[in-house]
Amino acid sequence: MQKNSGVEAKKGVKTAKIAKKKLNFDEDQRIKQIVRSVREDYDNRKEERRQTENMFCLCMNFVLGNQHSYILDSGEIADDEKMFFWESRDTFNHIAPIVETRLAKLARVRPKMHVRPVSNDDEDVLTARLSTMLLDSSAVKAKLDEVVSEATLWSEVCGTSFYKVTWDPAKGCAVGETENGEAIVSGDIDISVCSPFEIFPSSGASFDIENEKSLIHAYAADTRDIFALYGEKVESGEVDVFSLSGKTDFGGVIGSNAYSRLIKSKKKNAALVIERYSAPSEEYENGRLEIVCGDKLLFEG
Repeated sequence: MQKNSGVEAKKGVKTAKIAKKKLNFDEDQRIKQIVRSVREDYDNRKEERRQTENMFCLCMNFVLGNQHSYILDSGEIADDEKMFFWESRDTFNHIAPIVETRLAKLARVRPKMHVRPVSNDDEDVLTARLSTMLLDSSAVKAKLDEVVSEATLWSEVCGTSFYKVTWDPAKGCAVGETENGEAIVSGDIDISVCSPFEIFPSSGASFDIENEKSLIHAYAADTRDIFALYGEKVESGEVDVFSLSGKTDFGGVIGSNAYSRLIKSKKKNAALVIERYSAPSEEYENGRLEIVCGDKLLFEG
């Protein structure tokens, strides 16, 4: 009986190991499938929107004073070359002053949030005033004025821009200390601007985010930041990024060099992070967020 019990125990351990290996294999396959799905979805959306991105680049060139730019059949931005030595390529940039004027006018018109009291009761009125002051304080801490200026610039040049509101656990007031003496903070909201090059809707014909089934935010992030946030080491490299900053001073929209040709730059020691946000469905009543970088699934929930 003891011998049979030992054999059965060994069989049970072996069966458990096989089941664990199968479970790990199934989980690895599931993760690979999610990563493949997100990356293929991103590639398809990027290809679908290629013509629109070319128009974004052309608009950026025109604002910077590159009036001889045009789009090649390959999708690259090129400049007209001189056909003869006597040709003049002097241009008068009428676009930048128009953008400058519009930005100056829009800078004086800033949305401000107010809280209305539910009744004329003194307590409700006082609560509404206090809430409005808290909103103003949050807007100052989040540097909302600078964020709105950046979003307005993208919107004027490319026709669209996006705000991204997240929760930053490293911000806020100190509420205590850990055993190691590190400060424990309350956290606070973080508002940033996403350029139109980073946002990929499920359909290029969409006009409203609320009607989207899913939305992808793809951006270049420093690999050290990725490791600090997700605890995953990813392969670093150079990622193409589009920017409206650099040699050109966009306090006045156009700098001293009108032909700086600032369209695409390289971000070093970076990796492409793809965030896919899915709307609530029968399977996921609270929606779904999948974050992929390279061949790794950084977050799922």
